Order: sequence, then C-alpha cells, then structure tokens
Amino acid sequence: MNTRHKKQLWLLAGGNGAGKSTFYKTRLEPLGMAFINADVLAKQLFPDEAEARSYEAAKIAETMRLNLLSEGRSFCFETVFSHPSKIDFIAKAKALGYEIILVYIHTETSSRKELSLSDKAKTRGKREFTGVNDRLSTFLTPYESERTFVQRSRAALNLARISQRVSEGGHHVPDDKVISRIPRVMQNIKQALPLFDVSYILDNSRLDNPFQKVAVIKGGKIAFSKKPLPTWATPLLSDYLE
Repeated sequence: MNTRHKKQLWLLAGGNGAGKSTFYKTRLEPLGMAFINADVLAKQLFPDEAEARSYEAAKIAETMRLNLLSEGRSFCFETVFSHPSKIDFIAKAKALGYEIILVYIHTETSSRKELSLSDKAKTRGKREFTGVNDRLSTFLTPYESERTFVQRSRAALNLARISQRVSEGGHHVPDDKVISRIPRVMQNIKQALPLFDVSYILDNSRLDNPFQKVAVIKGGKIAFSKKPLPTWATPLLSDYLE
C-alpha cells in the first residue's frame, strides 16, 4: 500500500470492533495524511461526555470531510459504512478526481472450534489474547441453537473486542447495533466497490495473525484473492469472481 502524488481518499470501513483504528495506527499513520475519526473527535472535543455527544462529533467529522474535499487534500477517514450516505460521499469524491482506496476489515467466527485461540497465541501472554478469548464465551455459549449461533457468530469477535476496549477505557457500542450493522455494512461495501480505484479486503478474525489479505481489486478486476475464499467473502466479491 503506497501513496502517489494524485490526491487520495483512503476509506477504512468495517463493523464496530473490527480493528479499523488499530489498522490506521499501525499501517497508515506513518503516511502523515489527515485522518478523520468521529470517535477520536468526541474524546478530544468532549472528554467528559464523549459518548453522549457522539452524534455531534459525527456531524463535525462530516463537515471536516467535506472541507477537505473542497480543498482537494488527501485524507483518510474511518467509518462503519452502514449508512448509504457514505456511498454518496465516495461518489462525490470520485467526481472531484480523487483516487479512492478502500480498506475493508471483516471479522467472523464461522465455527465453534474457532472460538479458542491457537496454543501459540495463548502462550504469548498478551493481554488482548486472553481478554478477547474470555469475552467470546459471553457472546456465544454452548447452549445456543445453531441458528442463533450463526446469527451471532458474525458479530461475536466484534462484541468481544468492544468489551475489551471498554475495559481499557474505550467507548461502548450497544450489542444490537453492532449485530444489526454488519449485514448493512457488507451490502453497502458490495454496492460501492465499483467506485474504488483499489480495494483491499482484509480478514482480522485471528488475533495471532491480524489483517490477513483476502482479496485486492484494482481497476475493476481481481488482482489477488485468497484460495479458498472465506465463506463471508464469496457473496461480497461475487460480481468479480469468474
């Protein structure tokens, strides 16, 4: 992933708790471009009531994005991408001549076996491994029906990581919002894919091997795809698969 002289818009998309902020800090922050994150703004502007004024922070973030577009500056912003207004924003940037790069980060626990982290990861002793693994049992229990398990499995890792984040002083997102947003996120991403010049589809389900590259789309064609594709990625990429 690199930048060129053309003005760029980087979009970090994915469900709550997918790992967007971590990806930015570890991969994109060194690029030095402007970064718009409503959650960060809420903490900076309203440190004592960040959650209560999250909507206000989101509106401020929207204004900042529009100002950057009008100035023709390269920037990056983070979004769940569950609302179609974000597609309109991407289309506007496209019309203004921006090169648009998507980084879509997904997490999913597709089987009960995957709820346990690998022995290698456990032996590392990192707090995140232990904390998230412990919290998974809160969201998926052995007494659930298979149908309920399937419905909640898509968001289980997101919920666990949000719980871990809250325990470390981060912001909370209600479980029902996390769960309901994910199908909308994937639907909106699929609809918006033709607007992106480059799309990186990443799987962040494994804490011991984060941000695995699942697919790369360049110029409307698959430039790379993991073999086999994860189950969740097949419908997302169906318009590009032969």
